[in-house]
Amino acid sequence: FSEGDSLFDILQKAAKENKIVIDFEKNTAGGIYVKGIGNLYERDAGDMSGWGFTVNGEYPGVSCEEYKVKNDDKIEWIYMQ
Repeated sequence: FSEGDSLFDILQKAAKENKIVIDFEKNTAGGIYVKGIGNLYERDAGDMSGWGFTVNGEYPGVSCEEYKVKNDDKIEWIYMQ
């Protein structure tokens, strides 16, 4: 992946490469909200469950299409329950 790609760009590329379906929508603030990855969707494990992400072990505080990755960033998509 290229430096400067957004987290969402990378998620889309990885999902396509691995034939994993992702489900997302633009929210009212204009950001992208990831509803499902594979067969695991928001609220599958309770009302407050859903997908989030960390970069280098921290929550960046921006939406996935706003964060631009840098070399050596460690990205994790996490299903929170």
